[in-house]
Amino acid sequence: MGQSKKKRLCPALGREIASAECGAGRNTHMACPPACPHNPFSPDNYDQALVIEDGLSSKVLRRLGAELGAACPSPRGRIEEDVDYFVRMVHARFCDRDVTGKTFAERWQAGGYAGLTNDERVLFTRQAQMRVVLLELHRVETEQCEGQDLLEPGAAPLVLRDRSLAGLAVRFVALLTWTYPQPQYGRLHGMATLIPDCQGLAPEEVVRAVVRHLGGPVAMPALREWLQTNFARMHRALLALEDGLRQRTFAQMAVRYHTAVYRLRVPAAELACRFAALPALVPEPVSADERKEGYTQGWVWLGEKTDAQLELQPGTPTLGNVALGPEHLCLKGGMGQRFARLRSTFESAFGQDVELVGERTDDVSRQLAQKQAPHFDAALVPPELLEHAPQYKMNVSRVELPAQGSRDPRELQLQMMRTTVSTYADQAVPALDGRTPREAARDPVLRPKLVAIMKRFVCRHDTACRRLGEQVDINGLLRELGLTELDFPPPPGAPAPDAEMDEAFDEAQEDFAPDLGEDQRSPAPPLPAAPLTDEDVNARLEHTHDMLPDPIDLIDGCDADSEGLIEYAEAFAEGWHEQELQMLLISVTSVWYLFFPPEYYPPPLDLDLLEEAVTKNLDRLHAMDDTTVSSVVPLLQCVTQPAVFAAVAGLLVGRDSNRKSLGVERQWDRLEAMVFLRTLIDVLDSTAH
Repeated sequence: MGQSKKKRLCPALGREIASAECGAGRNTHMACPPACPHNPFSPDNYDQALVIEDGLSSKVLRRLGAELGAACPSPRGRIEEDVDYFVRMVHARFCDRDVTGKTFAERWQAGGYAGLTNDERVLFTRQAQMRVVLLELHRVETEQCEGQDLLEPGAAPLVLRDRSLAGLAVRFVALLTWTYPQPQYGRLHGMATLIPDCQGLAPEEVVRAVVRHLGGPVAMPALREWLQTNFARMHRALLALEDGLRQRTFAQMAVRYHTAVYRLRVPAAELACRFAALPALVPEPVSADERKEGYTQGWVWLGEKTDAQLELQPGTPTLGNVALGPEHLCLKGGMGQRFARLRSTFESAFGQDVELVGERTDDVSRQLAQKQAPHFDAALVPPELLEHAPQYKMNVSRVELPAQGSRDPRELQLQMMRTTVSTYADQAVPALDGRTPREAARDPVLRPKLVAIMKRFVCRHDTACRRLGEQVDINGLLRELGLTELDFPPPPGAPAPDAEMDEAFDEAQEDFAPDLGEDQRSPAPPLPAAPLTDEDVNARLEHTHDMLPDPIDLIDGCDADSEGLIEYAEAFAEGWHEQELQMLLISVTSVWYLFFPPEYYPPPLDLDLLEEAVTKNLDRLHAMDDTTVSSVVPLLQCVTQPAVFAAVAGLLVGRDSNRKSLGVERQWDRLEAMVFLRTLIDVLDSTAH
């Protein structure tokens, strides 16, 4: 295949260049501006950058596995949950040094980043600048977020392109995570840990308290270095802290639910008439459980809104519920002293008409704590931080539904949020020494406390809006209080898919060529009409080994030339033993170069055809009653190039010839690998002819 003749205007060079020249030199030999439509690391081409990331990740994993062998980090379970594996992978790439003092990244760089495209080289050198940050998000947009690294409060804001984060994030949430810079924006990498809410403490104070408890330094830059080395331990400590705070919150709530049952001394109809005359009793349907217990009528007993803090709670406070049956009456309620007031009020008015026959108290807080039993190492949690557990006062109110308009619970919640936002500025807040937010905003001493409180307020508010799917404006309240430093736009809705991105991918495919020189290779010659002989195969294998003696370069070269074969083989072998996977990849690349020697440019591979053929032959294998090697020989022998199959099958099984018998699972993997190779040979034979 000759070099592409497509031309494009290069704003960095001020002239037209070939697309292949662009792909081989952008962001390295050319200072590409963000606005260039052919710059894959511009914000508008975010999807192209994700494709490059995926390709780079698979190549890094293969090269690490080949270099480190058994020492290569491997996950213990689900990769997305294995923080130790993630940290080991970061250190294996960029921190661990060999006997010459070089890291994996430095060794690869010294070899000219063999096997990487220009774009992948740009990305990998940027990933080498990865570091841990304590990120407080401020601005959340459709595909990116902007925030501050609280470990360096004076540094410039971080702009991070990440759809997953932007689709879930809210303002002022704090995360301990890893970031690295790309040419036009930053990227998150791997794990992110939420900083638990410790009332009265800023996120950076929480982090330093945990680090100090774990024996680490709290001053920069040693703090960041310690976090990067001990990120997995810190991650577990923060999760433990979150569980500990939750337990302490439940314990402090002291929520109990009380039930008192009375036998009637007067007819139920008489009591019902007297209840109807009391303004504090409002009819309410009995629950299904109450109906099963024989109760037929119900009321809610209203209280009085005397506590100033209850102004933030819509509706009328309640003392509890009354359920009436033909022979019995039941009082139910909780929330501190409210049930005691309910029972006292009821017995004062109706004590002579009923007789107490039973009572029960359920410790709801303890039940919740038991359901959320701690499964963490309490030694990781600084005891002093548990004193900052959030405290909640539980109340129950009766809210009148509108006579007209929506009665949808979601709309009612939104209305309650609007009411809270509109009244909050003038409500007394205990954490502000009983002052209102409006008063605290004018007090230089209280204003920092107000800023911290409003950050948590906005964070919870945005979370509720995300859950309800509609935005309730809170920025008006922030401006009313003069908190301009918190006045960031609210998070948008879910991002819409870009219908034009497929066209952009098609146009950009040519840009991913590893090197200009490879486009100058001659097309691979057709195979001889007769099958290759053993001598032909041995000669071609020796030739390939002479040109690509390093197995890593062999796999990387096949990956670049076949455009998907290695990725498909890895997906096919997902979950296999590491040795089986590595030998399958070596065998696949050997087959490839037996048909298309590395000095030639290969024809395109029809992956859909290959996948269809593999699936068909695997179905035949799975349908067999006897799946020993001898039983499947007929299936394996029906191959268009017997000498090729014999050579690569020998590669696949040769290393275990002197070992003990393989387990059943690995034997099955080996059979499937044989079927895969047999099918690949047939497809490549057809392509080469």
